[in-house]
Amino acid sequence: MMDLGLNQAWLWISLLFAAAECFFGYKLKRVWASVIGFALGFLLGCITAGALFTQSAYAVILTLTGGLILGIVGAATAFFFYRIGMFIYIGVSAFSFTYSLIDVFFPAEGTSRQIQIQNILQMNFDGIHLGALITALALGIVAGILTLLFTRNIVIFTTAFSGGIEVTRILFKELMMVDHLWLIVCFAAVIICFGLLVQFNTTKKYKTHHR
Repeated sequence: MMDLGLNQAWLWISLLFAAAECFFGYKLKRVWASVIGFALGFLLGCITAGALFTQSAYAVILTLTGGLILGIVGAATAFFFYRIGMFIYIGVSAFSFTYSLIDVFFPAEGTSRQIQIQNILQMNFDGIHLGALITALALGIVAGILTLLFTRNIVIFTTAFSGGIEVTRILFKELMMVDHLWLIVCFAAVIICFGLLVQFNTTKKYKTHHR
């Protein structure tokens, strides 16, 4: 029962983050970049510290400490070095959008999104769309490179699409368990268009500064 409640809470939190990304992606770009930078740094720190201090009596503490240190470094790097942060942010957003889009139409049977993410991090590809994973990685890298050239437009399009698709996936696939394809497509199209409209109309003052 507790696990079910935690899972529901996680889904609602994820839904709020996805909605914020869809409608305020460009304005919150440094925040998202910092969060992703922290997550990547924390993961790398935990893996590195865990490998170095496996035999230590304080292995857990040292592992978490290493994760926190590299996480803070990653967050600071992504926040202050704007272009690096944007490359990471948009690359991850494009990856998430592509993988979520494929997962909406061709879901991995019997494998939830949380389990898929855990399997990818553990280099275990059971229940994973390898084609979707490779495609998402390639598009993530391309989107990251394009962001360095066309920051505002790429950030808005990527976050609106990524956030809109994720909102749709969570609502229809996780919370309501609705499987009507055309309803899902129409809802995704509407929320993405609305996200684009909101972002382009609320970030006009930034246009001359971030092209």
